[in-house]
Amino acid sequence: MSRRPPPRADRSWLLGTPFAAFLLAAFSEWSAPWAVRWFAFVPAPARIEEIRDGIPVVLVDTGAAEPVEALAHGVHTPGDPVDVTVRHVPSLPEAAVLSDHVSPWPFLVLAVLACLAVPAVWGPGGLRAAWNRRRRRSAPSRRRRRSRPDRDRDRGAALWRPVLARAVPALLCTVAGILLAVPGILRAAVGIGHLPDSAALAFLTCAWLLLPAGGFLAVRALLHYADRAPVRSVPAPARTLPARVSSALLVCALLVAGGGAAGGRAWHLYQGHRAMAATEAGTALVSEVWERDVRGGCQGEADLHYTVADLPYSTALDIPCEDVERVRAERFVDVEWSADRPGYVRWVR
Repeated sequence: MSRRPPPRADRSWLLGTPFAAFLLAAFSEWSAPWAVRWFAFVPAPARIEEIRDGIPVVLVDTGAAEPVEALAHGVHTPGDPVDVTVRHVPSLPEAAVLSDHVSPWPFLVLAVLACLAVPAVWGPGGLRAAWNRRRRRSAPSRRRRRSRPDRDRDRGAALWRPVLARAVPALLCTVAGILLAVPGILRAAVGIGHLPDSAALAFLTCAWLLLPAGGFLAVRALLHYADRAPVRSVPAPARTLPARVSSALLVCALLVAGGGAAGGRAWHLYQGHRAMAATEAGTALVSEVWERDVRGGCQGEADLHYTVADLPYSTALDIPCEDVERVRAERFVDVEWSADRPGYVRWVR
């Protein structure tokens, strides 16, 4: 009687790994300007030169011969002094924030990470429970009682070779991922263009391919050691969180992340609507007009420059696609900007 070959492991998920890494890299590139500035605590004098897309462009005095141009996150209103104090990231003055600016996003991210980390470590299927199960593994010849718990365990080279075969690649993948992630995040954090930085995306995509692989191999090395290393006394079963609590924490992480993103978007729209309640009319210089495809249609965008209270402003404004040629032919267009937040502007047709 012929024996059936063992079923092959399903590895179709590997096909989606590069796409998932690219999505994570795109999110990291988008969030890097905010994430890096969480570590801005070095004070320095600066002068606001321009407001670009609502963000003050400042010249930071670092003590060098020439000041450093930086995008300082924060809010500047007409009438406020242009000589300000900023906080920047150590050794990276290009990543700066105005001294009175406080971002709520770190608290949201920490809450999401806490909701994910607790089930990953203390949940029924978490790392602590997996370690405990492997340390309590009985020898095949002892089903009920383990009089010698170290029997059927490896020692010496038989133990450490498989562990190191997983731990060394894990360390190499992790170190390589960190070395690629750092320049990618720093490039994305100080970028000033409207389009994503292709080099930063490449660095971060490679990093997101290597870092999860390093973490996976590290966990495998740890659990192999727990499964095969000698045990002097059988540990008691580990106490873990109830399954419902772990599931609730995972749902909470999803709700906090989704609610925070939706709430941030809604708050931004509300601020724009409230700011445009009182407006001032003026003209703006059109420096560039381009088109892009949006959901099978067309959307125009114009780069506008105007001056409010002797301070230059520049922003990219959406315009109807049918008006692209007319705006491109005109050098100046009529606009309205918010009296309190001139970074909010709309085109008057």
